[in-house]
Amino acid sequence: MLIEDPTPPTHEFNHLLSSIAKTFPKTNGVVVDSYTEMLKMGISLDLVSYNILMKCYADAKLMGYSLSLFGKVFKLGFQSTGFTLNTLLKPLFSSGKVVEAIQFYNSSDFYGIPSYHISIGILVKGLCDQGNVQTALMCVTGSFCPHISMLNPIFDALCKNPDTFHQACKLFADFFHIVDLHGDIFTYNVLIRGYCVTNQFPKAFSLYKKVLLKEIQPNLYKQ
Repeated sequence: MLIEDPTPPTHEFNHLLSSIAKTFPKTNGVVVDSYTEMLKMGISLDLVSYNILMKCYADAKLMGYSLSLFGKVFKLGFQSTGFTLNTLLKPLFSSGKVVEAIQFYNSSDFYGIPSYHISIGILVKGLCDQGNVQTALMCVTGSFCPHISMLNPIFDALCKNPDTFHQACKLFADFFHIVDLHGDIFTYNVLIRGYCVTNQFPKAFSLYKKVLLKEIQPNLYKQ
């Protein structure tokens, strides 16, 4: 494509290189080299291009490069999106950089990045995976419009521990009865498991029957 005349538009390169990165994750170096070659040839990159590059660096556990590239995107005047935020949040948490992840999320307003329920869900799951369940709960309760994807990681963490299962039940009552939020099969699976690990089998069976009445399709749950 680089030797074609006229040179294809940037979005066509993005489509090709994004497909390569998704299909062959170990070829991220090829994707990075391709974008570098494009810049050398005077082909401008857009926000999608930089998002792909940031993800390639993040997948290669080179978060320093990803964050540096994010700074460059900001200086170039691009308006980053929630996708940019999500691309960097996930690997920050998976690499154990909880403080950096929280700081980056908190800086999203400064960079003008809109925070959607998916981003908050990533933040909440990352905090729960690191054992910061109460901090995650504060993030959800401070959210303007909670979504089930934000709450499920908290339910999962609270229901795994018999000592905190009562908190999960209260949270369920608060959000699903007061806010009228609807759970999905994952929500009910972890609650049923919580009743079982606390030896409340009649309540577990009662909740299972409610799931059937709600016409939610049960599945095979794996812990």
